[in-house]
Amino acid sequence: MKKTGYIFLIVNIVVLVLWLVPAAWQLVTARMEASPFTLYSATIHDFTTMDVDTDGNYTFTDTHGHKYAGPGAERVQAFFYCQDLAARGLLPDSVEGKPVNLDMIERNKFILSLSPADFNKPAVKAWLLLESKPHRGHLSAPAEGFYSTGNGLAVVRLKDNTVNKQKSAQFTAALFKAGFTFPVAQANGNPDAKKDYDEGYILTDSNGKLFHFKQQQGQCYARSITLPARSKVAYALMVENPNRRIRAFVASQDHRFYIVDADYQVHDTGIPFNADTEDMLAIGDPCYLTIKVGSLQGERFYALNATDYRLKDTLSRPYADSKTWMDYVMPLRILMKQYNSQYVFPRLHWAL
Repeated sequence: MKKTGYIFLIVNIVVLVLWLVPAAWQLVTARMEASPFTLYSATIHDFTTMDVDTDGNYTFTDTHGHKYAGPGAERVQAFFYCQDLAARGLLPDSVEGKPVNLDMIERNKFILSLSPADFNKPAVKAWLLLESKPHRGHLSAPAEGFYSTGNGLAVVRLKDNTVNKQKSAQFTAALFKAGFTFPVAQANGNPDAKKDYDEGYILTDSNGKLFHFKQQQGQCYARSITLPARSKVAYALMVENPNRRIRAFVASQDHRFYIVDADYQVHDTGIPFNADTEDMLAIGDPCYLTIKVGSLQGERFYALNATDYRLKDTLSRPYADSKTWMDYVMPLRILMKQYNSQYVFPRLHWAL
């Protein structure tokens, strides 16, 4: 009995050491990795990084080391700083031969992010259902929601939490007709009435196939989206930008990144992207999309043409080796939480 007690005590001490010592060391020695704001420029056709000088003015540096400073330096990133430039009368009349104005720029600008922690988290498998084609043209707060069963879709009235059997049957039949196999594996949308328009949800079925689903005047709209052969969906993000040109961002299990446009054409961007371990930030303007992919090893930047989503340019910025002597002394440790997950539970982690 005494021997068992010693073994139990030793095991607990080892577990606490593997958990608390590395965590305490990381807390004391943690430092931020410098990540200057980087964006592709449609005016000089190069990536630029932004900084602020001692007088508080913006300065920009391209990949060749050329600096842009002084009054109006923001014209290097005319689309991103369009409001400030327009207020000072410095907004260009045209970019790449195309006439531009403030309204056109604002309609084509957007910022979206995709993180593994956004998907790898506890979630209730029930979603709100907006009316995507309201009679008066203005979105209103959802009156219904839906959840997936093993063989269909259940539409629920929010006012009394009862199932609308007729609508449930109609929505289930429409999804079956589109080729959907229940239950719903993933659903991503933005059921908020405070936006310009609603496109419902991007769904994946039990076979990993991709679908677009929304409610229009009480009826179900469902359409399958065909990815290239052998590509299966890892995560999909609904996109609802003011210009309505993009429907979804799709990350595949074979680490490819696709853009689904308004005509349901699927564009292979050529960007390698592991949605389980990497973050993505997309900044769009009338001419280009700047895609930033971040990992523990560094950052990669890609410029895509905003018309056909072809790869225009790339930039890589690796991080310095962040391993410390603690990683070599105690390579095995216990983590309660990882950067790419919102689940909290003990995990064994090898630091080397």
